[in-house]
Amino acid sequence: MDDLLKTLQDQAGMIRELIRSAEDQQEALVHLRADDLEKITHRQTELLLLMQQKERLRWHIVHSDLGVNKQDAPRATLSELLTTMQEYEQEMYGSVRNELAALLARLQQLNNTNRLLAQRARNSTSHILDFMRDNVSVCNVQV
Repeated sequence: MDDLLKTLQDQAGMIRELIRSAEDQQEALVHLRADDLEKITHRQTELLLLMQQKERLRWHIVHSDLGVNKQDAPRATLSELLTTMQEYEQEMYGSVRNELAALLARLQQLNNTNRLLAQRARNSTSHILDFMRDNVSVCNVQV
């Protein structure tokens, strides 16, 4: 059980780092800093790969330590697992579950906002290019 708790806490730490990265991404999108966006995206990709490894480890622990069927382990939620635990374990894991839920909600909110900001930046660039293409001169200078 300690392995599962440690894995979940590690995942919470990675999600916190993804949140910081999404906040940096939002700042870069607002200020149109493309070079920062590239670095941030690279770091997010690395974090997501690490998260996948941790998630596979969690599946393995759920299967081997908690006896959940190997095919069902990836779908087993912490809420479901809590029902099979003793009361002191439910308290310990319940707080981790609540923290993970709050972190994931925050990350989802940031991702939605960043998606909207990126879409607006894309649309603005598209409108500028359309304007330039439709108007062959700007300030009496041929384009």
